[in-house]
Amino acid sequence: MVGEIKRFFPCAVGPTSRPGTRRRPVPADRGWRRPPRSWRAGRVLDHCPELADSAGHIRDFAKITTRLDREQLPAWIATADEAALPSLRSFARNLRNDLPAVIQGLSTPWNSGIVEGRVTDIKAIKRRTAGRAGFPLLRKRVLLVAASRRPQSVTAATAS
Repeated sequence: MVGEIKRFFPCAVGPTSRPGTRRRPVPADRGWRRPPRSWRAGRVLDHCPELADSAGHIRDFAKITTRLDREQLPAWIATADEAALPSLRSFARNLRNDLPAVIQGLSTPWNSGIVEGRVTDIKAIKRRTAGRAGFPLLRKRVLLVAASRRPQSVTAATAS
């Protein structure tokens, strides 16, 4: 078994250990190495046109949301509706149903990230203390986490 693995992947298994000998690392430049991530993704996308199509749509949507480009969103939804991918069409349909809220989210600098972070903290604390702690301890832990996440600001009173 080890011989077969060594034959196909020479650097996967190092030399065997015998008493009194030292294991030497296998040089990294010898034998089989994992191809770069971009090459592997390219090979997968070459063999599956549906996956390549969905990857293109996802990249375009990521550009729209990253650049906060609300003018491009209706055009993206229209092209996603024409795609032969049911999950992408469903996502586009749901975006169209909530289009005013999505456009508002892309056009304003305000977001609910801080609130969502607090909710995540509270859920994590509740999971850790499920059935073991009452409300007073839960309250203290929530307040401690909130205080540790609060940005430290320098004011005139604390600076002097």
